[in-house]
Amino acid sequence: MLNFMLLSGCWLTSPIDAVAMVPKSYSTVVAIANLMSTDDRIEESMRGMDRGDLLLGVDPTDMIRAFAGIPAGLDDDGNLALGLADQGWFAALPTPDPEGMFDMNFGSAVDGQRTAMMFGSSMNIHTAARDTFGLIGSDTSVADHGRGTAAATAWWESFPEDLRQRGEIFITAPAAQASSMFGLLGLDIDLGLLVQLQEAGFGVDLNAPANFVVDFDALAVSIRMHVPWQPRAMSAPTSSNFEDLGPSQPILAARMDWTRLRESGLVWALATVMEQPMLAFAFPEATSFAMVADRPTAEGGMMSNTRLRFEAPNISGTANQMRSILTPTPTNGMERFSMDFPEGSEFSSIFGTKSSGVMQEASGVVRVGMGAASDRLIHPDSLESAGIVDTMREWMPKTRDLEMYMDATLLSEGLGLVSDQDIPEGMPPVGVAVGMQATGSETGALDIAIVFPAPVAALMLDAAMASQGGSGS
Repeated sequence: MLNFMLLSGCWLTSPIDAVAMVPKSYSTVVAIANLMSTDDRIEESMRGMDRGDLLLGVDPTDMIRAFAGIPAGLDDDGNLALGLADQGWFAALPTPDPEGMFDMNFGSAVDGQRTAMMFGSSMNIHTAARDTFGLIGSDTSVADHGRGTAAATAWWESFPEDLRQRGEIFITAPAAQASSMFGLLGLDIDLGLLVQLQEAGFGVDLNAPANFVVDFDALAVSIRMHVPWQPRAMSAPTSSNFEDLGPSQPILAARMDWTRLRESGLVWALATVMEQPMLAFAFPEATSFAMVADRPTAEGGMMSNTRLRFEAPNISGTANQMRSILTPTPTNGMERFSMDFPEGSEFSSIFGTKSSGVMQEASGVVRVGMGAASDRLIHPDSLESAGIVDTMREWMPKTRDLEMYMDATLLSEGLGLVSDQDIPEGMPPVGVAVGMQATGSETGALDIAIVFPAPVAALMLDAAMASQGGSGS
Protein backbone atom coordinates (compact mmCIF):
# COMPACT_ATOMS: atom_id res chain seq x y z
CA MET A 1 0.00 0.00 0.00
CA LEU A 2 1.39 3.39 -0.95
CA ASN A 3 2.32 5.77 1.80
CA PHE A 4 0.94 9.25 1.17
CA MET A 5 2.06 12.52 2.65
CA LEU A 6 0.19 15.81 2.47
CA LEU A 7 2.64 18.42 1.22
CA SER A 8 1.63 21.91 0.14
CA GLY A 9 -1.99 20.84 -0.18
CA CYS A 10 -1.18 18.02 -2.64
CA TRP A 11 -1.18 14.27 -2.04
CA LEU A 12 2.24 12.96 -3.00
CA THR A 13 3.58 9.43 -2.95
CA SER A 14 6.63 8.78 -0.81
CA PRO A 15 9.07 5.86 -0.42
CA ILE A 16 8.51 5.63 3.36
CA ASP A 17 6.96 2.14 3.26
CA ALA A 18 9.92 0.68 1.36
CA VAL A 19 12.59 2.53 3.38
CA ALA A 20 10.96 1.30 6.60
CA MET A 21 11.90 -2.24 5.52
CA VAL A 22 15.63 -1.45 5.21
CA PRO A 23 17.60 -2.47 8.35
CA LYS A 24 19.48 0.32 10.12
CA SER A 25 22.78 -1.46 9.42
CA TYR A 26 22.58 -0.20 5.84
CA SER A 27 23.77 3.39 6.04
CA THR A 28 23.36 4.12 2.33
CA VAL A 29 19.74 4.25 1.15
CA VAL A 30 18.50 4.66 -2.43
CA ALA A 31 14.73 5.02 -2.88
CA ILE A 32 12.14 5.60 -5.59
CA ALA A 33 8.80 7.05 -4.49
CA ASN A 34 6.75 5.56 -7.32
CA LEU A 35 8.01 3.25 -10.07
CA MET A 36 5.35 4.32 -12.59
CA SER A 37 6.05 8.03 -12.07
CA THR A 38 9.80 7.52 -12.37
CA ASP A 39 9.26 5.45 -15.50
CA ASP A 40 7.19 8.26 -17.06
CA ARG A 41 9.74 10.92 -16.14
CA ILE A 42 12.71 8.96 -17.52
CA GLU A 43 10.77 8.35 -20.76
CA GLU A 44 9.91 12.07 -20.91
CA SER A 45 13.59 12.89 -20.37
CA MET A 46 14.72 10.46 -23.09
CA ARG A 47 12.33 12.01 -25.56
CA GLY A 48 13.52 15.49 -24.54
CA MET A 49 17.04 14.31 -25.43
CA ASP A 50 15.70 13.11 -28.80
CA ARG A 51 16.74 9.59 -27.78
CA GLY A 52 13.27 8.09 -27.39
CA ASP A 53 14.06 5.55 -30.14
CA LEU A 54 16.46 3.82 -27.75
CA LEU A 55 13.48 2.66 -25.68
CA LEU A 56 12.36 0.31 -28.49
CA GLY A 57 8.79 0.59 -27.24
CA VAL A 58 9.77 -0.69 -23.78
CA ASP A 59 9.36 1.24 -20.52
CA PRO A 60 12.76 2.44 -19.19
CA THR A 61 12.37 0.80 -15.78
CA ASP A 62 11.40 -2.47 -17.48
CA MET A 63 14.76 -2.43 -19.25
CA ILE A 64 16.56 -1.72 -15.98
CA ARG A 65 14.61 -4.42 -14.11
CA ALA A 66 15.36 -6.98 -16.81
CA PHE A 67 19.09 -6.19 -16.57
CA ALA A 68 18.85 -6.39 -12.78
CA GLY A 69 17.27 -9.83 -13.05
CA ILE A 70 13.82 -8.84 -11.68
CA PRO A 71 11.67 -8.52 -14.82
CA ALA A 72 8.38 -9.86 -13.46
CA GLY A 73 5.97 -9.55 -10.55
CA LEU A 74 6.62 -6.00 -9.31
CA ASP A 75 3.89 -3.48 -8.48
CA ASP A 76 4.45 -0.60 -10.91
CA ASP A 77 2.50 1.69 -8.60
CA GLY A 78 4.71 0.91 -5.61
CA ASN A 79 7.79 2.39 -3.98
CA LEU A 80 11.21 0.76 -3.85
CA ALA A 81 14.27 1.05 -1.61
CA LEU A 82 17.84 -0.26 -1.67
CA GLY A 83 20.26 -0.49 1.24
CA LEU A 84 24.01 -0.60 0.71
CA ALA A 85 26.83 -1.21 3.16
CA ASP A 86 30.36 -2.58 3.15
CA GLN A 87 29.08 -6.00 4.16
CA GLY A 88 26.41 -6.34 1.47
CA TRP A 89 23.20 -5.07 -0.07
CA PHE A 90 19.44 -5.18 0.49
CA ALA A 91 16.37 -4.39 -1.62
CA ALA A 92 12.70 -3.90 -0.72
CA LEU A 93 10.70 -4.58 -3.90
CA PRO A 94 6.97 -3.71 -4.12
CA THR A 95 4.84 -6.69 -5.12
CA PRO A 96 1.33 -8.00 -4.33
CA ASP A 97 2.69 -11.56 -4.24
CA PRO A 98 6.23 -11.76 -2.79
CA GLU A 99 6.62 -15.54 -2.98
CA GLY A 100 5.24 -15.62 -6.52
CA MET A 101 7.66 -12.85 -7.54
CA PHE A 102 10.58 -14.81 -6.04
CA ASP A 103 9.61 -18.00 -7.88
CA MET A 104 9.11 -16.20 -11.24
CA ASN A 105 12.47 -14.42 -11.12
CA PHE A 106 14.76 -16.62 -9.03
CA GLY A 107 13.25 -20.12 -8.91
CA SER A 108 12.72 -22.22 -5.79
CA ALA A 109 14.69 -21.72 -2.60
CA VAL A 110 17.34 -24.27 -1.63
CA ASP A 111 18.64 -24.15 1.95
CA GLY A 112 17.18 -20.66 2.32
CA GLN A 113 18.90 -19.28 -0.78
CA ARG A 114 17.97 -18.75 -4.42
CA THR A 115 20.16 -18.37 -7.48
CA ALA A 116 19.69 -15.12 -9.40
CA MET A 117 21.14 -13.78 -12.64
CA MET A 118 21.54 -10.11 -11.73
CA PHE A 119 23.43 -7.44 -13.68
CA GLY A 120 24.91 -10.09 -15.92
CA SER A 121 26.30 -12.26 -13.11
CA SER A 122 25.03 -15.34 -11.30
CA MET A 123 24.79 -14.95 -7.53
CA ASN A 124 23.14 -16.48 -4.50
CA ILE A 125 20.58 -14.29 -2.75
CA HIS A 126 18.45 -14.51 0.39
CA THR A 127 14.75 -13.63 0.35
CA ALA A 128 11.98 -12.79 2.83
CA ALA A 129 8.32 -12.03 2.21
CA ARG A 130 6.31 -9.16 3.72
CA ASP A 131 2.70 -8.15 3.03
CA THR A 132 3.38 -5.97 -0.01
CA PHE A 133 7.16 -6.25 -0.36
CA GLY A 134 9.59 -8.93 -1.41
CA LEU A 135 12.90 -8.48 0.40
CA ILE A 136 16.10 -9.71 -1.25
CA GLY A 137 19.69 -9.31 -0.20
CA SER A 138 23.21 -10.64 -0.15
CA ASP A 139 22.91 -12.25 3.31
CA THR A 140 20.50 -13.29 6.04
CA SER A 141 19.90 -9.68 7.12
CA VAL A 142 16.82 -9.74 4.86
CA ALA A 143 15.04 -11.36 7.80
CA ASP A 144 16.09 -8.61 10.22
CA HIS A 145 13.65 -5.98 11.42
CA GLY A 146 13.65 -2.86 9.29
CA ARG A 147 14.30 0.63 10.64
CA GLY A 148 10.55 1.16 10.98
CA THR A 149 8.06 3.83 9.91
CA ALA A 150 9.19 6.50 12.39
CA ALA A 151 12.83 6.34 11.25
CA ALA A 152 11.80 6.16 7.59
CA THR A 153 9.54 9.20 8.01
CA ALA A 154 12.37 11.15 9.67
CA TRP A 155 14.63 10.16 6.77
CA TRP A 156 12.05 11.36 4.23
CA GLU A 157 11.53 14.66 6.03
CA SER A 158 15.29 15.31 6.01
CA PHE A 159 14.87 16.15 2.30
CA PRO A 160 13.65 19.71 1.63
CA GLU A 161 9.98 19.91 0.68
CA ASP A 162 10.60 21.21 -2.85
CA LEU A 163 12.87 18.25 -3.57
CA ARG A 164 10.38 15.76 -2.18
CA GLN A 165 7.85 17.14 -4.63
CA ARG A 166 9.93 17.11 -7.79
CA GLY A 167 12.59 14.42 -7.29
CA GLU A 168 12.48 10.85 -8.63
CA ILE A 169 15.47 9.10 -7.04
CA PHE A 170 16.37 9.86 -3.40
CA ILE A 171 19.73 8.87 -1.96
CA THR A 172 21.34 9.17 1.47
CA ALA A 173 25.03 8.31 1.66
CA PRO A 174 28.34 9.85 2.74
CA ALA A 175 29.34 12.44 0.16
CA ALA A 176 32.71 10.71 -0.12
CA GLN A 177 30.89 7.82 -1.85
CA ALA A 178 28.77 9.99 -4.15
CA SER A 179 30.99 9.81 -7.24
CA SER A 180 30.93 6.00 -7.31
CA MET A 181 27.18 5.98 -6.64
CA PHE A 182 26.42 8.34 -9.50
CA GLY A 183 28.66 6.19 -11.68
CA LEU A 184 26.17 3.37 -11.17
CA LEU A 185 23.50 5.70 -12.58
CA GLY A 186 25.70 6.47 -15.59
CA LEU A 187 26.63 9.96 -14.34
CA ASP A 188 30.29 10.96 -14.13
CA ILE A 189 30.28 13.44 -11.23
CA ASP A 190 33.71 14.30 -9.78
CA LEU A 191 33.45 15.71 -6.24
CA GLY A 192 37.21 15.82 -5.71
CA LEU A 193 37.11 19.57 -5.00
CA LEU A 194 34.95 18.92 -1.91
CA VAL A 195 37.62 16.56 -0.61
CA GLN A 196 40.25 19.26 -1.09
CA LEU A 197 38.06 21.87 0.62
CA GLN A 198 37.53 19.57 3.59
CA GLU A 199 41.30 19.08 3.88
CA ALA A 200 41.70 22.87 3.72
CA GLY A 201 39.40 23.26 6.75
CA PHE A 202 36.25 24.56 5.05
CA GLY A 203 33.97 22.64 7.43
CA VAL A 204 32.30 20.12 5.13
CA ASP A 205 31.92 16.60 6.53
CA LEU A 206 32.15 14.14 3.65
CA ASN A 207 31.86 11.11 5.93
CA ALA A 208 28.51 12.15 7.42
CA PRO A 209 25.24 11.20 5.68
CA ALA A 210 24.36 13.56 2.84
CA ASN A 211 21.16 13.71 0.79
CA PHE A 212 21.03 13.52 -3.00
CA VAL A 213 18.06 13.87 -5.35
CA VAL A 214 17.95 13.07 -9.08
CA ASP A 215 15.20 14.62 -11.18
CA PHE A 216 14.36 13.76 -14.80
CA ASP A 217 12.57 16.22 -17.06
CA ALA A 218 12.10 16.81 -20.78
CA LEU A 219 14.36 19.87 -20.46
CA ALA A 220 17.12 18.57 -18.20
CA VAL A 221 18.49 15.98 -15.81
CA SER A 222 19.32 17.61 -12.49
CA ILE A 223 21.08 16.56 -9.30
CA ARG A 224 20.73 18.27 -5.93
CA MET A 225 23.02 17.53 -3.00
CA HIS A 226 22.77 18.55 0.65
CA VAL A 227 26.23 18.05 2.16
CA PRO A 228 26.68 18.60 5.93
CA TRP A 229 28.64 21.76 6.67
CA GLN A 230 29.53 23.69 9.81
CA PRO A 231 28.10 27.19 9.25
CA ARG A 232 29.53 30.55 10.21
CA ALA A 233 27.85 33.88 10.81
CA MET A 234 27.22 35.41 7.40
CA SER A 235 25.51 38.45 5.90
CA ALA A 236 22.15 38.18 4.17
CA PRO A 237 22.36 37.06 0.52
CA THR A 238 22.59 39.74 -2.17
CA SER A 239 20.12 39.88 -5.06
CA SER A 240 22.74 40.57 -7.74
CA ASN A 241 22.35 38.89 -11.15
CA PHE A 242 24.27 38.89 -14.43
CA GLU A 243 22.01 41.70 -15.67
CA ASP A 244 23.97 43.64 -18.32
CA LEU A 245 26.70 41.03 -18.89
CA GLY A 246 26.52 38.95 -22.06
CA PRO A 247 26.29 37.33 -24.52
CA SER A 248 23.37 35.00 -23.86
CA GLN A 249 25.34 31.91 -24.92
CA PRO A 250 28.81 32.32 -23.40
CA ILE A 251 31.48 29.69 -23.05
CA LEU A 252 31.66 30.41 -19.30
CA ALA A 253 29.73 32.58 -16.87
CA ALA A 254 30.04 32.85 -13.10
CA ARG A 255 28.44 34.95 -10.37
CA MET A 256 29.50 35.01 -6.72
CA ASP A 257 28.15 36.56 -3.56
CA TRP A 258 31.67 37.59 -2.64
CA THR A 259 30.85 38.81 0.87
CA ARG A 260 29.25 35.51 1.89
CA LEU A 261 31.97 33.42 0.23
CA ARG A 262 34.57 35.29 2.26
CA GLU A 263 32.59 35.09 5.51
CA SER A 264 31.96 31.35 5.06
CA GLY A 265 35.68 30.60 4.78
CA LEU A 266 35.32 29.29 1.22
CA VAL A 267 37.60 31.91 -0.32
CA TRP A 268 40.33 31.11 2.21
CA ALA A 269 39.92 27.36 1.56
CA LEU A 270 40.07 27.87 -2.21
CA ALA A 271 43.20 29.98 -1.82
CA THR A 272 44.76 27.08 0.09
CA VAL A 273 43.68 24.47 -2.44
CA MET A 274 44.86 26.56 -5.41
CA GLU A 275 48.09 27.54 -3.60
CA GLN A 276 47.28 31.19 -4.28
CA PRO A 277 47.41 32.79 -0.80
CA MET A 278 46.77 36.32 -2.12
CA LEU A 279 43.30 35.22 -3.24
CA ALA A 280 42.28 35.15 0.43
CA PHE A 281 42.83 38.92 0.61
CA ALA A 282 41.40 39.89 -2.78
CA PHE A 283 38.71 42.57 -3.04
CA PRO A 284 37.71 42.76 0.64
CA GLU A 285 35.18 45.55 0.00
CA ALA A 286 33.42 43.90 -2.95
CA THR A 287 29.98 42.44 -2.27
CA SER A 288 29.51 40.55 -5.53
CA PHE A 289 31.46 39.52 -8.60
CA ALA A 290 30.20 38.39 -12.01
CA MET A 291 31.92 37.47 -15.26
CA VAL A 292 30.79 36.29 -18.69
CA ALA A 293 33.33 34.91 -21.16
CA ASP A 294 32.39 35.04 -24.84
CA ARG A 295 34.00 32.72 -27.39
CA PRO A 296 37.76 33.30 -27.16
CA THR A 297 39.61 35.32 -29.77
CA ALA A 298 41.56 33.42 -32.43
CA GLU A 299 44.91 33.61 -30.64
CA GLY A 300 43.65 34.16 -27.12
CA GLY A 301 43.05 31.97 -24.14
CA MET A 302 39.74 30.84 -22.69
CA MET A 303 39.02 34.22 -21.04
CA SER A 304 40.51 36.47 -23.73
CA ASN A 305 37.06 37.87 -24.54
CA THR A 306 35.51 38.47 -21.12
CA ARG A 307 33.40 41.00 -19.23
CA LEU A 308 33.78 41.38 -15.45
CA ARG A 309 31.73 43.35 -12.95
CA PHE A 310 32.48 44.06 -9.28
CA GLU A 311 29.91 45.66 -7.00
CA ALA A 312 30.40 47.36 -3.62
CA PRO A 313 28.74 50.20 -1.66
CA ASN A 314 32.12 51.94 -1.58
CA ILE A 315 33.74 50.86 -4.83
CA SER A 316 36.94 52.90 -4.62
CA GLY A 317 38.91 50.26 -2.68
CA THR A 318 38.00 47.55 -5.20
CA ALA A 319 38.79 49.88 -8.10
CA ASN A 320 42.20 50.72 -6.66
CA GLN A 321 43.01 47.05 -6.14
CA MET A 322 42.12 46.39 -9.79
CA ARG A 323 44.35 49.30 -10.82
CA SER A 324 47.26 47.80 -8.90
CA ILE A 325 46.78 44.58 -10.89
CA LEU A 326 46.07 46.01 -14.35
CA THR A 327 48.15 49.25 -14.17
CA PRO A 328 45.79 51.00 -16.62
CA THR A 329 46.34 54.34 -18.39
CA PRO A 330 43.46 56.89 -18.44
CA THR A 331 42.35 57.49 -22.04
CA ASN A 332 39.18 59.33 -23.18
CA GLY A 333 37.24 58.62 -19.99
CA MET A 334 38.37 54.99 -19.87
CA GLU A 335 41.31 53.29 -18.24
CA ARG A 336 43.11 51.09 -20.77
CA PHE A 337 45.54 48.30 -19.96
CA SER A 338 47.60 45.60 -21.64
CA MET A 339 49.41 42.60 -20.20
CA ASP A 340 51.91 40.09 -21.55
CA PHE A 341 52.17 36.50 -20.32
CA PRO A 342 54.94 34.00 -21.11
CA GLU A 343 53.91 31.46 -23.74
CA GLY A 344 53.00 28.14 -22.13
CA SER A 345 52.34 29.71 -18.72
CA GLU A 346 49.17 29.14 -16.71
CA PHE A 347 47.99 32.69 -17.39
CA SER A 348 48.63 32.50 -21.16
CA SER A 349 46.29 29.50 -21.40
CA ILE A 350 43.60 31.62 -19.72
CA PHE A 351 44.15 35.06 -21.25
CA GLY A 352 46.54 34.45 -24.16
CA THR A 353 50.12 35.70 -24.42
CA LYS A 354 48.85 39.26 -24.86
CA SER A 355 45.75 40.69 -23.25
CA SER A 356 44.37 44.20 -23.50
CA GLY A 357 41.19 45.84 -22.38
CA VAL A 358 39.50 48.67 -20.54
CA MET A 359 38.36 49.35 -16.99
CA GLN A 360 35.64 51.76 -15.90
CA GLU A 361 34.71 52.87 -12.38
CA ALA A 362 31.19 54.12 -11.74
CA SER A 363 28.93 54.51 -8.71
CA GLY A 364 28.98 51.21 -6.85
CA VAL A 365 30.47 49.22 -9.72
CA VAL A 366 33.73 48.50 -11.55
CA ARG A 367 33.52 47.06 -15.06
CA VAL A 368 36.33 45.40 -16.98
CA GLY A 369 36.30 44.30 -20.61
CA MET A 370 39.06 42.14 -22.07
CA GLY A 371 39.80 41.59 -25.76
CA ALA A 372 36.83 42.17 -28.05
CA ALA A 373 34.63 42.63 -24.97
CA SER A 374 36.36 45.95 -24.28
CA ASP A 375 34.38 47.53 -27.14
CA ARG A 376 31.09 47.13 -25.22
CA LEU A 377 31.27 46.78 -21.45
CA ILE A 378 27.47 46.49 -21.34
CA HIS A 379 26.25 43.78 -23.71
CA PRO A 380 22.76 44.25 -25.23
CA ASP A 381 22.23 40.46 -25.45
CA SER A 382 22.64 39.70 -21.74
CA LEU A 383 23.08 36.21 -20.35
CA GLU A 384 19.63 36.26 -18.77
CA SER A 385 17.80 37.65 -21.82
CA ALA A 386 17.36 34.27 -23.55
CA GLY A 387 15.58 32.69 -20.59
CA ILE A 388 18.04 29.78 -20.29
CA VAL A 389 19.33 30.94 -16.92
CA ASP A 390 15.84 31.49 -15.48
CA THR A 391 14.80 28.02 -16.61
CA MET A 392 17.85 26.35 -15.11
CA ARG A 393 17.40 28.20 -11.83
CA GLU A 394 14.16 26.29 -11.29
CA TRP A 395 16.33 23.29 -10.38
CA MET A 396 18.72 25.34 -8.22
CA PRO A 397 18.58 26.50 -4.58
CA LYS A 398 16.83 29.80 -3.99
CA THR A 399 19.98 31.15 -2.31
CA ARG A 400 22.80 30.91 -4.84
CA ASP A 401 26.04 32.11 -3.31
CA LEU A 402 27.87 30.78 -6.35
CA GLU A 403 26.45 29.94 -9.76
CA MET A 404 28.23 28.97 -12.96
CA TYR A 405 27.19 28.13 -16.51
CA MET A 406 29.71 26.25 -18.63
CA ASP A 407 29.79 25.22 -22.27
CA ALA A 408 30.00 21.45 -22.76
CA THR A 409 33.31 21.87 -24.63
CA LEU A 410 34.93 22.90 -21.33
CA LEU A 411 33.61 19.80 -19.57
CA SER A 412 34.06 17.02 -22.12
CA GLU A 413 36.24 14.94 -19.82
CA GLY A 414 34.10 15.53 -16.73
CA LEU A 415 30.94 14.68 -18.66
CA GLY A 416 32.45 11.35 -19.71
CA LEU A 417 32.40 12.26 -23.42
CA VAL A 418 34.59 10.28 -25.80
CA SER A 419 37.56 11.99 -27.44
CA ASP A 420 36.12 12.14 -30.97
CA GLN A 421 32.57 13.02 -29.96
CA ASP A 422 31.06 15.95 -31.84
CA ILE A 423 29.76 18.75 -29.60
CA PRO A 424 27.46 21.04 -31.63
CA GLU A 425 27.78 24.79 -31.14
CA GLY A 426 24.96 26.71 -29.52
CA MET A 427 24.07 24.06 -26.95
CA PRO A 428 22.71 25.28 -23.60
CA PRO A 429 25.32 25.29 -20.84
CA VAL A 430 25.68 22.99 -17.87
CA GLY A 431 24.59 24.86 -14.75
CA VAL A 432 26.09 24.58 -11.27
CA ALA A 433 24.96 26.45 -8.15
CA VAL A 434 25.97 26.36 -4.49
CA GLY A 435 23.96 27.81 -1.63
CA MET A 436 25.17 27.82 1.98
CA GLN A 437 22.40 27.28 4.52
CA ALA A 438 22.34 27.16 8.31
CA THR A 439 19.88 24.49 9.47
CA GLY A 440 20.51 25.15 13.16
CA SER A 441 22.83 27.08 15.46
CA GLU A 442 25.63 24.54 14.92
CA THR A 443 24.51 22.73 11.76
CA GLY A 444 24.24 23.62 8.11
CA ALA A 445 24.44 22.27 4.60
CA LEU A 446 25.91 23.08 1.23
CA ASP A 447 23.00 22.97 -1.19
CA ILE A 448 24.61 22.03 -4.51
CA ALA A 449 22.79 21.76 -7.84
CA ILE A 450 24.11 20.41 -11.16
CA VAL A 451 21.81 20.78 -14.16
CA PHE A 452 22.46 18.94 -17.43
CA PRO A 453 20.24 20.34 -20.22
CA ALA A 454 18.68 17.67 -22.42
CA PRO A 455 21.10 18.15 -25.38
CA VAL A 456 24.09 17.75 -23.03
CA ALA A 457 22.50 14.78 -21.26
CA ALA A 458 22.01 13.21 -24.71
CA LEU A 459 25.75 13.50 -25.41
CA MET A 460 26.50 11.88 -22.05
CA LEU A 461 24.08 9.05 -22.84
CA ASP A 462 25.66 8.53 -26.27
CA ALA A 463 29.13 8.39 -24.70
CA ALA A 464 28.00 5.93 -22.03
CA MET A 465 26.47 3.65 -24.67
CA ALA A 466 29.59 3.86 -26.82
CA SER A 467 31.72 2.99 -23.80
CA GLN A 468 29.52 -0.01 -22.98
CA GLY A 469 29.65 -1.15 -26.63
CA GLY A 470 33.42 -0.87 -26.63
CA SER A 471 33.86 -2.76 -23.38
CA GLY A 472 31.60 -5.55 -24.61
CA SER A 473 33.37 -6.05 -27.91
